[in-house]
Amino acid sequence: MSTKQIKADTARGAAALLKDGKPGQHAAGAGLYLKVSAPGLGSWFFRYKIDGKTRRMGLGAADTVTLAEARTAALEQRALLSKGIEPMDHRDALLRQQSAVLATFDSVA
Repeated sequence: MSTKQIKADTARGAAALLKDGKPGQHAAGAGLYLKVSAPGLGSWFFRYKIDGKTRRMGLGAADTVTLAEARTAALEQRALLSKGIEPMDHRDALLRQQSAVLATFDSVA
């Protein structure tokens, strides 16, 4: 009897992996992975190397972020890497900038 491995590279495959709930990391292509923790519980992450170190950047929970959205986010991060920009440092800088704008608005309001 042959067993067919389910892949996370389609929406149907990702849904089947989440439903099965067996813990593991499943490649969806181009550095995008689905991490399954328990039945119905999983998250997307982007795995990349920079300066010889493997990094993992969370892209969101699988119940709120679709495969298409995760792919788009991973492509955006890959574009940053191609420009020599570290994706997580870039994200952190954007978050700091947003919180500074909010803090300034709160002081005026």
